Amino acid sequence: MQFLGLASVAAVLAIAGVSAASTLRNRSTSENTSEGTVISEPRPVAKAQASKPVASKPETVVQQSATVTPPPVTPAPQTASETAPAAAPPHNGFVLVEGRSQLSDSVVAMRAGDSVIVNFDAYGYRTRRASKFETSLRETLPLVYGKGATASMDTMAGEIVTNHDVIGALAREGMRYTLDNGLGIRIKVLTRVVSDGPIAIGYITTIER
Repeated sequence: MQFLGLASVAAVLAIAGVSAASTLRNRSTSENTSEGTVISEPRPVAKAQASKPVASKPETVVQQSATVTPPPVTPAPQTASETAPAAAPPHNGFVLVEGRSQLSDSVVAMRAGDSVIVNFDAYGYRTRRASKFETSLRETLPLVYGKGATASMDTMAGEIVTNHDVIGALAREGMRYTLDNGLGIRIKVLTRVVSDGPIAIGYITTIER
């Protein structure tokens, strides 16, 4: 019985020795050479190099210059002298309505569209002289187109029909005149033949548009 007990202990020790040898063999790498078995030392595992942090580029800061807005400029109000010419009177440029109008005791006007016939075929008005015909124009044109459109005639004494042949060129072709409101008109003398020749008895004025 003692022999069997000793044999059991020896078997256990043998198994333990084999297990230890197997463990040592797995941990180390053995090399067989002609001189015997060489057990090489296990190589240390290289430590992983810590990756260097990548320096981030600084963000470029763009400074935006402030835009200075100039204050609004208020235009100066126009004075009366800088305004447009006087507006044309009603009735399409005339102060007269369509048809016949009595301008004075001896002067009659007849309007038809853009034309007005002024007739002064009466004693004291009929004439062949430029100065006398101009006097009739100054008296009657404001009644046809309005005083606002003919105010400048007061500063043109003797300059409207000066050097014009009343019963000649003015009767055939007429003359052009610009009113203060910018309207251009044509004035043509009307004549009638009497015993000593033609004489002015009126005129026709037409707006040239």
